[in-house]
Amino acid sequence: MADYTRATDECDIIMKGGVTSGVVYPKTILRLAEKHRFRAIGGTSAGAIAAVMTAAAEYNRAGGGFAAIEGLPEELERKLLSLFQPSPKFKPLFDAAMDMAGGRRALAAARLLAANFQLWAIPAAVGVALSLLLLLFGETLAALLLFVILLVASVAYAVVKIVSRTLRELETDNFGMCPGPTQHYGKDGDNDKPGLSDWLAEKIEVAAGRMQPDGAKPDRPLIFGDIAPAIDLRVMTTNLSVRRPHTLPALDNNHYFREDEFRCIFPAWVVDYLVEAANAITHTHDIRFMESHGLLPLPTHERMPLVVAARMSLSFPILFTIVPLYRINHPDPDKPRALTKDDIERMLFSDGGLSSNFPIHFFDSLLPQRPTFGVALDSWSQREPERRVHLPMKPKEGIGLNSTAISSLGGFLMGLVNAAKDWQDRLQSTLPGYRERIASVYLTEDEGGLNLDMKPDVIKKLVGYGDRAGALATGVSLDPAVDEEPFDFDEHRWRRFLVAFAAAESVLVEAEKSWQASTRGFVEGYKDQDHCYRGLDKPDAKAWRNDVIERFDGLMNHVSGWQGKKLAEAPAATIPRPKTHVKLSPEY
Repeated sequence: MADYTRATDECDIIMKGGVTSGVVYPKTILRLAEKHRFRAIGGTSAGAIAAVMTAAAEYNRAGGGFAAIEGLPEELERKLLSLFQPSPKFKPLFDAAMDMAGGRRALAAARLLAANFQLWAIPAAVGVALSLLLLLFGETLAALLLFVILLVASVAYAVVKIVSRTLRELETDNFGMCPGPTQHYGKDGDNDKPGLSDWLAEKIEVAAGRMQPDGAKPDRPLIFGDIAPAIDLRVMTTNLSVRRPHTLPALDNNHYFREDEFRCIFPAWVVDYLVEAANAITHTHDIRFMESHGLLPLPTHERMPLVVAARMSLSFPILFTIVPLYRINHPDPDKPRALTKDDIERMLFSDGGLSSNFPIHFFDSLLPQRPTFGVALDSWSQREPERRVHLPMKPKEGIGLNSTAISSLGGFLMGLVNAAKDWQDRLQSTLPGYRERIASVYLTEDEGGLNLDMKPDVIKKLVGYGDRAGALATGVSLDPAVDEEPFDFDEHRWRRFLVAFAAAESVLVEAEKSWQASTRGFVEGYKDQDHCYRGLDKPDAKAWRNDVIERFDGLMNHVSGWQGKKLAEAPAATIPRPKTHVKLSPEY
């Protein structure tokens, strides 16, 4: 067993989403943990699950936290599929989908028809009776045709009813088959295999040293405030209602939950804490109004449990129930009025991968003092069959994106979805200063993703790829013949400096041209206007504005001494390609 207490270096890590592809991560984390202490950890979807586990283990590093991660690969080999537990009403459909995914189409159809026997049995029985009647009168051909027609019609009717009922039930069950907690089936309702939410909540506490495996639960779940400020943990979720990503745990205070809905998604003891924490929040007018409608303020920031953030990030559409929250749509302040029930908006939080499946921008800085490693999951290509793990450390003029063959309608539709949601993450991963710290694991169609019933040998193979990715990030090649480009932090920092210089120089030179041409005169003449932004109602507003203009003018005068020459475009320039630029964008 490795001694993780001897690690002296520091690093950050970002892990990509991919449902079952997350089995790659345990060995990656352990490899890095032998040498590095994690200071910032982020991820999306399955990467968020790995992120919260890493944070809990780092929190308990001295107490053996990473030992809990060492046992995950073997445990996932045994129980990966059992973690995905549909609610009882969706179990026949879920089992049929697993049969379809495994190529057992006839069994899938038989399973669905058997589970919905009442929908087609009566019409089929009527068809048999009528066919027998025709046989009695000697109409053999007519009897056969009638039997076939009614049988097909009864099956078609059953299919239509199954589809319409499923769509209706998905709407009422928050658009997902698997709520998260352990489900109970049959008359006895026995189930000794935990669902994902229960399993993850316990694993977090065990890694954090706050409970023993299968032992008594702690008084409350591990929350972000426990691990901060030593560990900066962030995960991504997607607000479908507002159509934007959110970085958890940093939601604003205008988010509320319904206790009965959360008890269907999270372990009971976690919801007990959320209710208790909500009641401890100072009751403002808004909170009292929402409580009158059965809603409680969601504990956010330092009070949010790690398991809640991870589950909100892992809400893959249809597979997992999405997480409903509520907010107040406040009236126009210029037209004040009392709040009404119509001011309450229901918001649906789904998988973080829908908006940013690989948030490599987390923890980024212009001139990093420690590496921020990324672990990406990508599609295996027949053009490079030997490439299963890769870290592009060698200098290149650019790095291309691998393509995926599209040969079916399903592939075409998935291509549309993936291009819409992943293009920004994928392009950013090609940039110098980003790409050489990203270890990619290339997966075939039957590895990871929605392959919930992967065989133990496949899982073991993916775990090995994760080990190789972690080794490359620490500067070691476990398979030198293939993984020939281990990470070099000094070289990374040099490239990052060159890229930062080129981007900053370009922005400053263009700004200086505009400043000298017209902007300086404009701001000097406009700064004392009472009606301009925020006016002059704050103390020392005029002095502050003068200081701002003076500081910016000093910077522009310095740039003007460059005489418009861009060193990044000089003949001797060795700026890594492709070009990058600086832009303003909102925080999320």
